[in-house]
Amino acid sequence: MTLQRISGVFFVIFAGTMIWGVIPAQTEPVYPDGSIPPEVLPSVYAAMIGLFGGALACQRGEAHTLDLRQAAKTTGVYLIALAGVLAMKHFGFLLAAPALALALLWLVGERRPLWLAIGGLAGPLLIWTIFEVLLGRLLP
Repeated sequence: MTLQRISGVFFVIFAGTMIWGVIPAQTEPVYPDGSIPPEVLPSVYAAMIGLFGGALACQRGEAHTLDLRQAAKTTGVYLIALAGVLAMKHFGFLLAAPALALALLWLVGERRPLWLAIGGLAGPLLIWTIFEVLLGRLLP
């Protein structure tokens, strides 16, 4: 099995986890005012990830050796994202999102304090402000 097939299968599994596990657990099942339900957009994005992952898994290509360090990083991103989503359920977005963002930035090798502050603190605060304050949509 080639590396790109392994990656493709990973993204299909990731998309399935998002569509049937994470997104339903983190969104309201029915939105009362008849507007587009909040799970639509993330579900569309997850489906696109799954479709492209499936296409990647079906491509023919030359075999490459598996880089265990890169595979470990990819697994780490998936596990940190899963832990972050579960943490948001228990601690709320404002506490869990900065920790999740900082952990992911650190995992991919970012060490510059300014970029850690922007991505780990300002980013989640901006997302919270847009959704909670401007749009009036509750985050977990």
